[in-house]
Amino acid sequence: MTLVLDRDLRSALVGLLGHASSMPSGARVDTVMGSEPWGDLDHFRTHVFDPVTGRAQAAPCTQLCAPTLTLVLTRDETEKLASILQGLSESMAGGVPWTALSDAEKQVVAGVVSRILD
Repeated sequence: MTLVLDRDLRSALVGLLGHASSMPSGARVDTVMGSEPWGDLDHFRTHVFDPVTGRAQAAPCTQLCAPTLTLVLTRDETEKLASILQGLSESMAGGVPWTALSDAEKQVVAGVVSRILD
């Protein structure tokens, strides 16, 4: 999977993954991450959440989404990020308690964040 991330999407994704990686099981996600961790929710959903979770293909970038980074994800990375993002979303909404990331998920997060910040 390939994502094209502008500065705002990069910032939101790095922040979300950083919080996800450090939160213990049972953490109150809304308290830890604040009220708008996604940034512009529609922008994040269209260009990151929906494509990663398989709900839709990535929307084409327009003038509002000046590409700054093309991030290529392996199938394993995509599956783990989908699980993490869905977990964050569900926990934010109060649907399920947060479960700390596994070592494999933390390793994927570290690799993806490293590539985004390079």
